[in-house]
Amino acid sequence: MILSLLTAVALQTTQELPPEWFLRDSKGQNCASCHSPTGFELRNLAPGAMLRRAKRHLPDARAELLAKGFKVGHPFEGVFPPFQTNGWRADRDQEFLNSVTEEKWVLGDELTSIQAALNYQRKVLSIPLFQIPVSFRLNPLSQDKFNDVREATIADWIPDVPATDGLPVRLVTEADFVSHDQAVATRPVNSPIEMLAQNKYRSLLAYQFLLKFGKPWVPEGNPMWKVGDFGRLYAEADFQSLGMSPQLIAENSGGPAPAEQMRDLRLSWFWIGWLFDPSLTHSGPSKDTIRADYFVLSLLQDAKLPAHALFMLTRKLAEQKLGKVPFEFQYSFLLTSENIAGWEPKKVEDRNRFRSYAAQSFRLNLWLLLNDIKTTGRTIRKIPQLDQIDRAGAYLRKIGIDETKLITRVKNAIKHAKGV
Repeated sequence: MILSLLTAVALQTTQELPPEWFLRDSKGQNCASCHSPTGFELRNLAPGAMLRRAKRHLPDARAELLAKGFKVGHPFEGVFPPFQTNGWRADRDQEFLNSVTEEKWVLGDELTSIQAALNYQRKVLSIPLFQIPVSFRLNPLSQDKFNDVREATIADWIPDVPATDGLPVRLVTEADFVSHDQAVATRPVNSPIEMLAQNKYRSLLAYQFLLKFGKPWVPEGNPMWKVGDFGRLYAEADFQSLGMSPQLIAENSGGPAPAEQMRDLRLSWFWIGWLFDPSLTHSGPSKDTIRADYFVLSLLQDAKLPAHALFMLTRKLAEQKLGKVPFEFQYSFLLTSENIAGWEPKKVEDRNRFRSYAAQSFRLNLWLLLNDIKTTGRTIRKIPQLDQIDRAGAYLRKIGIDETKLITRVKNAIKHAKGV
């Protein structure tokens, strides 16, 4: 229900907004300075919530006109998470693993050749990522502590300080979204909180694009991913050092501690950024990003979700397109921190399912790597890949699976391929 409502309002334009939306307050700011151009993320608010929020910026009479003229009226407070309607959440990591491996082909297909791996890869790529339930809450569009002090957090989607000049914006065509995003992305920022606001605003544009056109679009640099990385870069920061005003600090205090808010930013926004860019090749040139290093650490250390990490990495590697860039066998910290055996479930049945899925994932990507090298004659980062393959082989032997022949074949291909 909620997604259908948002899809409908995403088609609306600024021409349907009341004039109070663009009325500037004493600081020269208006609604359009922070919110998406059409305010679609607020159109699900209950009228009382809209009025209460409007009074923070406008005189009472003007706030009442805005609340009356703004097309709201749905009985929600705006705290629902996008891509996560009621009933979607898996309650724990194992439930998530059960859901993503319930189709017989996931654990049943035999991967004994390149062709079998290519067929399996096509099935992996057919999984609708935006419909996968996860065992943590994705950050809501909008939240404040009026109803619950636990909602006092900067981890939602709404920019915390102005991100644009607040002028009307035309968003009809795909090109309109791209040009407006570029204009926002090139605005100078003077503090960390302004940088966060800029990327939240651009994320709202990407979300509205998805609702309007029915397909994902990744703005340059993937602002959703950057919001997650903000939570990493400022993991131990206090609000004052981010450049937040005393009023903004007060609005986001009393609930989760700043460190917890940063954890929520990392966990939720890295996942959202990955949903929009499953290969992570459009989210920045850094190998740490492309390998999902900090994302994997967040899933493992912040949330203790190894099955989520394994699924994400399996899909991310499957997204690598033949010929664009060399295929890389890389499971990041899942194979280098405590090693994957340290993340296995305790119950025998759960552990066996985890092992079976890990083995399928390793086989798939060993075959895909071999195919890439055979086709292109090249590879990248040979030593890290060889180390990862050795670790995967050691794990397979530990769980009683012998893939020595395949592993030896792939390692020889790496050693003789072009590249370093």
